[in-house]
Amino acid sequence: MLSDPVEKLFQLRPHTRTALARKEIRNVTDLIYYFPRRYEDRTSLETLQNAIHTEKIHHKDFAPTIIAQCTKKSEFLFRNRRVKKYTFIDNNEHSFNVTAYNPWQRFRVNEYYILSGKIREYRNEIHMNVTEYESFDEESITSIHLGRIVGIYAGTENLTQKQLRTMIEHVLTQLSPNTVSYTLPAALVREKKFAPKLENIREMHFPTSTARLNQAHYALVYEELYVLEEKLAKLRKKNISGKEPNRYPNQNALTKLTAEMDFTLTHEQSKVLKEIVGDMASEKIMQRLVQGEVGSGKTLLAALSMYYAHSNGYQSALMAPTEVLVQQHMKFFEKFFAKYSIPIAMLAAPQNAPKEIREKATYIIRHHPNAMILGTHALIQKKVVFPNLKYVIIDEQHRFGVDQRQAIMEKGDRADFLSLSATPIPRSLYLTLYGDLVSSKLRERPKKAMTIHTKVIPESERAHAYKFLKYRVTRKQEQAYVVFPVIEESSSSRLRSLNKEFETLKKQVFTDIEIAFIHGKMKASEKDGLMEKFYNGTIRVLFATTVLEVGIDHPNATVIIIESAHQFGLSQLHQLRGRVGRHLKEGYCYLVAGSDMNVETYGRLEQFANVKDGFKIAELDLKIRGPGELIGLKQSGLPPLKIADLVKDEEILIAARKAAYAHTFNDEVENDEAEYSS
Repeated sequence: MLSDPVEKLFQLRPHTRTALARKEIRNVTDLIYYFPRRYEDRTSLETLQNAIHTEKIHHKDFAPTIIAQCTKKSEFLFRNRRVKKYTFIDNNEHSFNVTAYNPWQRFRVNEYYILSGKIREYRNEIHMNVTEYESFDEESITSIHLGRIVGIYAGTENLTQKQLRTMIEHVLTQLSPNTVSYTLPAALVREKKFAPKLENIREMHFPTSTARLNQAHYALVYEELYVLEEKLAKLRKKNISGKEPNRYPNQNALTKLTAEMDFTLTHEQSKVLKEIVGDMASEKIMQRLVQGEVGSGKTLLAALSMYYAHSNGYQSALMAPTEVLVQQHMKFFEKFFAKYSIPIAMLAAPQNAPKEIREKATYIIRHHPNAMILGTHALIQKKVVFPNLKYVIIDEQHRFGVDQRQAIMEKGDRADFLSLSATPIPRSLYLTLYGDLVSSKLRERPKKAMTIHTKVIPESERAHAYKFLKYRVTRKQEQAYVVFPVIEESSSSRLRSLNKEFETLKKQVFTDIEIAFIHGKMKASEKDGLMEKFYNGTIRVLFATTVLEVGIDHPNATVIIIESAHQFGLSQLHQLRGRVGRHLKEGYCYLVAGSDMNVETYGRLEQFANVKDGFKIAELDLKIRGPGELIGLKQSGLPPLKIADLVKDEEILIAARKAAYAHTFNDEVENDEAEYSS
């Protein structure tokens, strides 16, 4: 029955079927796992006067739930469109108005409704800003919709709260207790004293008490996170075993190379390099994640550790998400290893790389058993065969899923694996996405890194920002970036677009300065040519999308203006800000606030401007945007989360993780979460 389509149990109208599909509810399992997003205590409802009194006393937003009858409907013009206004009267004959700016809000005169929303007084009238509502009838009084704790689901047009509750309640009464069972070890279920799973699912939809709701929530969240962590534990167990002893006998070559460098590693760089080399020299296959602050030297550590593999006679491969980033790495490697005879090749997708470059890379891979190979997803193509690959690095890990990580590792023979992330990862997200990897952190920036001054400006001060940028470019002979959230202008959006603003600013501001634009939809050869002109100083100002987010390192770039900054996540803004002030010149970052930005969003940008620590910014970003948006949860290849919240349920996550690793490794707990803080 769990796999039965929903329409097999209910006669659904086409619009209802479409609404369910939007919520990804297609079968019985989807339906019973579609949990409420919040709960209302409807054992006793508010009166209008009590709601107003409560709001005034507490001086805060208060969204009461009231039963009222719609008594009147009228219309008025608002911004050239007709808007409906409804008058309601509650059980004590007190009236209030509801203005339906949203077309999905429809009320019938003389019918009763259960309404939820904020109350306010305006021009001696009471108004309710309705966020949720449902019809009220005699059936509601003694049913699942009233007189109890009631679940409120994420709404959608053409699908009411009552419809959802009725459908879910019907299905749950049809299921026998044995139909739904835990995917946890039976001993763990007994140890935790969890109630039967079906009972807990019912409790989530139709709580009998707050205490039982909390117990049910804990059990289902624990199970969901255990399943996820068990997959990671099994992945780690598979990946760390089978390594031949004494793989890296030559320790002297790397020591000699670091001694010959014309600069000294920072304390943290030395510490993390020692951890990486120690893992590579151990009897277990390395599975390590290095999280680095912007400009902390992750690429340098990648180069040094790849040299360690090279000096011991093995191939190594570094996979990055974009051609621009691979090209940047290639320039660094060629310069860094200029006086050493090391075969280095770059491999990109056939449509993005010239034939001679692809042929050179193929030759080096086949004929040089200790080559260093840099590339994009092209490295995991079936036709690419590495005869002696023992070391794999993925740069910007969050751009790749678990399956892609496995694909590049399987190109090698029990290859050691290192993951690099320029986006600091909050602990709960690390334990979820990368829990099979041991973590190292690079918080310390090299001494050559300069201060970056960040300022949030309204649209009215935008011209001043461009005036300052032009001054730095013309008088100081520096270079700059201008970043946009979208390439093309849209009629449904007020966002400034790359194409339109480039043409406008070229005519009005940069009439005598060489400027160009770059974005992800351009051909690789075109992007490479533009970046080369920017590096050699021909192009003074580079307009771009988030293709600049990672990897771009140009010492002469000192100013970055980010248009419609509220459209970017805080971690994205931190990466973009990190494109300037990377060497011996101070950096300047202007965040242009969009004209449609509210006070709360403006405050978020101000908070970002005052925080320089990428790890603190990542934690803040997680709370604001949620894990799915922040860093690769959707494309990770791991089971999707139906009920767990990585911010609120971190303690449950840690408990489930310990149990999953203990079960997988027979009580020898590997990779404890404490290693995250190392």
